[in-house]
Amino acid sequence: MIVGCANVWARVHAIRDRYDSAHPQPPVSPMTYANELRTARCIRLHGFPTFPDPSPSGGFAVNAMPPGFVKPNLSAQARAAIDACSRK
Repeated sequence: MIVGCANVWARVHAIRDRYDSAHPQPPVSPMTYANELRTARCIRLHGFPTFPDPSPSGGFAVNAMPPGFVKPNLSAQARAAIDACSRK
């Protein structure tokens, strides 16, 4: 990734987060939330101790992601954690 693009992505995510917070989504089902919570716990066990819990409306805040989970370039460790946790 070109260094200048990182700043653009950070700005895009910040704008999206502000929009999302101004337009809250309805809560997800208890089963979906439980699955997201289980995934977050699994990812923490796979080397990302600061990985956040999902929000009550589902999903994860982009600005709370630990290094390695920044899109579009996930680290090899992040990909491995996602793969391991999606199989459970």
